[in-house]
Amino acid sequence: MDATDPEVARDAVDAERLRLVCRQVVRAPLGVILASAFIAYMMAPHVGAARAWGWAGAAIGIWCARAVLCLVLLARPPAGPRIRSWIRFLSVSATASGMVAGSSAFLFFDTPPFEWAIMTMVLTSWGAAGVAVSGAVPGAFYGLVTFFLAPLAIAWALSDLPLHLMVAGLIVFTLFYLIIYARDGAELVARALRVGFENEELARQLRAREAEAQSARERAEEASFAKSRFLAAASHDLRQPLHSLSLLLDHVLRSTQDPKTGKILRQAARSAESLDKLFTGLLDLSRLDAGSLTPEVRPLSLGALLQRLENDYQALAQRKGLSFECASSGAWVLSDPAMLERVLRNFLDNAVKYTDQGGISVEVEQRERDVRVAVRDSGIGIDPGQRDLIFEEYYQVRNPARDRTQGIGLGLAIVKRLCDLLGHAIEVESASGRGSTFRVTLATCESPAVREDDEAPLSADSLEALRGMVVAVVEDDAEVTEAMRTLLEDWGCRPVVAADGAAAIALLESQGLVPDAILADWRLSGAESGLQVIERLCSRFGDIPAAIVTGEINPADLRVPEHLSVAVMQKPVRARDISEWLLLCKSME
Repeated sequence: MDATDPEVARDAVDAERLRLVCRQVVRAPLGVILASAFIAYMMAPHVGAARAWGWAGAAIGIWCARAVLCLVLLARPPAGPRIRSWIRFLSVSATASGMVAGSSAFLFFDTPPFEWAIMTMVLTSWGAAGVAVSGAVPGAFYGLVTFFLAPLAIAWALSDLPLHLMVAGLIVFTLFYLIIYARDGAELVARALRVGFENEELARQLRAREAEAQSARERAEEASFAKSRFLAAASHDLRQPLHSLSLLLDHVLRSTQDPKTGKILRQAARSAESLDKLFTGLLDLSRLDAGSLTPEVRPLSLGALLQRLENDYQALAQRKGLSFECASSGAWVLSDPAMLERVLRNFLDNAVKYTDQGGISVEVEQRERDVRVAVRDSGIGIDPGQRDLIFEEYYQVRNPARDRTQGIGLGLAIVKRLCDLLGHAIEVESASGRGSTFRVTLATCESPAVREDDEAPLSADSLEALRGMVVAVVEDDAEVTEAMRTLLEDWGCRPVVAADGAAAIALLESQGLVPDAILADWRLSGAESGLQVIERLCSRFGDIPAAIVTGEINPADLRVPEHLSVAVMQKPVRARDISEWLLLCKSME
């Protein structure tokens, strides 16, 4: 039923009213038979058996006919306009039934007072019971009870019995009271039916909405799974060349003796590292929307971060003819390094993109318990009315045509969510045509113990301990394979490189070698995973230190069994990390 269509709603209510009346009429004949037979039995000695039982037969007959008709209507309910036609017919039949029953007041008028009083009580009770039988259709009850009680009231008024006028008045009062009661009850029934049907319609709509929502959830989950599969594949495939590039840069950096070339190579290595961090941050954004990304807040050197930003953005600004100034800082702050770097890089990306003349500066304001980092530019600026909009998805300043070459408008929306996740406050100052300033406030902390410079070349003395070490490398990517072979040979190791476990065992056995360490990629082209390859090699050659080198998004998802002591390294892996792990393996022999 469409509850919003008045005609359909009215038909539904009338159909239910008709059904309620029919159900009550079908149940009534037993009571009618008993009441009619009692009155006829009581009156037969005074008015004659023919008159008494003839009246009872007529009253019972019309009620039984109505009951049979109602049984048919219950079995085959009418629809549309026919519903109201049958309601009118039942009202007429109820009136006829009332006329037959009410005629007893005149047919049995000359009976003794006692029998007359008993008949009055029976007829009054009978009429009152009609509320239950015909109350859902007030027209039927009005006809029934009026012709039931009105003749009785007239007969009492015309009689010479004691208190005849008072009794007649009481019967009239009862008649009007029953009519008013039936009217209010019918309205209540109709209202309850309408509310019931409206609730049913709301429940149907709710079920439909729930089905739609479930379908949408299933589609969203499937899309999420597809995105996860894509990101996993993209993470693995794109990290492979990054991993190879990182290893080769480390190798060349160690091999060169030219300070100028070394400086350039270190800048290239930092750029490769920044590219990896940005790529990792981009993949993490998919988990940010799902609420599954947890920041790794720890102390970090603000000065080192600013130095990386200066290295990357100074050249970009200069190519546009812009000045670029970046403050230095000795402060240590609490944040997630990758997330904070992404926030500041987004500010700088926008500054370079929207500034055509003047300059860009990165400023640091040290305060008592925190530090504010500001990225200031002299670009196009932002109108006051747009400041709240810039953090919304897909909104871009002065790009109404949605030119994709200017980006897709997600950067600041991502920045806002990252800062909310990290608890970093963002401030924006800007005016149209006068540039913009974006500030982020960071909590300061004590500096941790001073670490060795990560950019220092690996010393020959530290690598001498690796000479002659047999390292089994299981990797199916040709570029990574050659990079690993070159790096390990340069350290004096004996690399045994294979694409799967069977090939690795065959090569080791053919050369009579037992590996001192195993480096295996997690995702291989064959049926085996890197972990299965490690288990296979360990079962053949004994307990050997091993590490999984992976480009998967989340190394925690690799589920390394607890009985295996396997390290996990995230691609791209620095040469220093590999050498330190190999030295650790060597020290455990």
